[in-house]
Amino acid sequence: MREQIRNQLAGNEPAEPVLRGGYLDSREHFFLVWILGNFEEVALVFDQRGRETHRKFFSPGKPAFRDVVALESAEDRERGVTVRELVVFRSTKLSLCCQPIDLEVYALEPSGKLREVLTVPKEHVDVGPGIQYAFLNHVELEAGRGVVTQLVPESSLRWQFEYRSESGRFEPDAATIQSIASERERWHNH
Repeated sequence: MREQIRNQLAGNEPAEPVLRGGYLDSREHFFLVWILGNFEEVALVFDQRGRETHRKFFSPGKPAFRDVVALESAEDRERGVTVRELVVFRSTKLSLCCQPIDLEVYALEPSGKLREVLTVPKEHVDVGPGIQYAFLNHVELEAGRGVVTQLVPESSLRWQFEYRSESGRFEPDAATIQSIASERERWHNH
């Protein structure tokens, strides 16, 4: 992997990049580097002086940046500063028969550390022979709340999460807590 990283840093773009990254804030104070691996990946956050402010290991995942407006401080919004969140689609179990995936959202703290603010089941795929979705959820984050609706199988499932500044997380309502527990148990025993 070191050779792949050296080649990518030298400007030789591989078919499958080993490094991904970008600034987490519009002031360019914090930069995230994601190092892709086979069984374990790592997210590193560096400040503008090149000092590491956070390190988190993940089982294989797919990182993306999103701006969740509710997570920015009023002070940042007034100054026009945007802070993007790290969204990770992470495999929760390495298996040949099934691939459960969670969606995780991490917010950037002023110190440069990443803080998990939401984790929800995104999908569960049964493989071999063929691919079949046990479930596929749509996640929408907007103005201080998250809404999860089930696309496959089509259902009236709807989970709601409100962002609570006291805890610094999206918190599910009582009905959502019950529904998630029963869904997780059903698919983990599948």
